[in-house]
Amino acid sequence: NVDVPEEDFEAICRAGHLLTEGDRASLGTPTRDPKDFFVGHPIELAEVHAGVVVVRKPFETYLSEIRKELALRHLQSVSVVSRPGAGASTALRWLAYKLAFIENAPTLVLKTAGSTAFEAIERLYRLAGRSFIVVADPQDVPSDDLVSLASSPSLRVSMALSA
Repeated sequence: NVDVPEEDFEAICRAGHLLTEGDRASLGTPTRDPKDFFVGHPIELAEVHAGVVVVRKPFETYLSEIRKELALRHLQSVSVVSRPGAGASTALRWLAYKLAFIENAPTLVLKTAGSTAFEAIERLYRLAGRSFIVVADPQDVPSDDLVSLASSPSLRVSMALSA
């Protein structure tokens, strides 16, 4: 994927989780009964990795749309909009896994926004030198911050996903 010096990696990790090939090995076995995510707990990447069946009809459409945008190198924000409990957070985690580990796209899963996220995205852009994915879920990042991330004219990120 992308070589990230330790100083940059630490700064990026303050904003979220940069998925790397090393993460795939650490996903191993899910830490809970997979059916638990159906009762209000977001799916974990380890559960996607283990093949827990979560895919819904629109997931492949989202993935296809993002693949096209990545190939065209368009700066783009894609929103996954749904009612609470309807699966948007699950879609975001599934997409993060697929894009990071199947498509080999640099993928940052945000846990915060504001200047910390902007700095992380700027660093990742500088290091990647190509299109990359930023996943931002309102369960982790406040909605107002999502709006500022998606609408920032100075943000040079190719994908921002929000539920």
